[in-house]
Amino acid sequence: MKTTVIIRSLLLLALIGCFGVTEAQVLKTRQKEYKKALKQRAKELKKDGYTPKGAGSLELYVREAINKEFDTDENGDSKFAVVYTSAVDPTFEGAATACRSAARAALAGNIETRVAELVKRSLNTEQISMKSAEGINKTVTAGKQLIAQRVSMEDTYTLFRELKDERDGKAIIEVNYAGAYSQKLAMAKAREFLREQMKNEAEELHRDLDKIFDLD
Repeated sequence: MKTTVIIRSLLLLALIGCFGVTEAQVLKTRQKEYKKALKQRAKELKKDGYTPKGAGSLELYVREAINKEFDTDENGDSKFAVVYTSAVDPTFEGAATACRSAARAALAGNIETRVAELVKRSLNTEQISMKSAEGINKTVTAGKQLIAQRVSMEDTYTLFRELKDERDGKAIIEVNYAGAYSQKLAMAKAREFLREQMKNEAEELHRDLDKIFDLD
């Protein structure tokens, strides 16, 4: 099983302000990257023999996943994270379930990483105490799987192909999966979970918690 998480962000203001690049140029570059990613992903999956389970072409499903990757908000930040996983099993349902489980685990890891980054930024600017930082990181690490369960993940595509088991020659199914989730929602659920778990902590920690998530 393999898991690849792809999260793309475009910092329009930074590019325009620092390098004198026009917004039109940035968007043109973005469009080229989009077309390249779409073409490459579809080509690889088709070459490997994957097909969709259900109606619609492979290209249609891949386009939906790539659209999620490249969808940005008014600040040029990615709205969604797309998680790609694959798994093998004697049945399609078994392989698909394993893929979704792996994607959910990746989501949990992404939440832990993102919160740790926010905590580090707050520490570097001396906005929060070390005690608060340690408490928040420890709570997220312990509860990241529970947080991930609160975040809805969309099945962007579930493709499959038939293989032969090298051990006995029997047919097995490999599923290639893409799932997308809202990064904003993930952080909102992390904040909600931390408030619940640390409700009896000192007021200072709750103030520090607000400072951390206000950076996101």
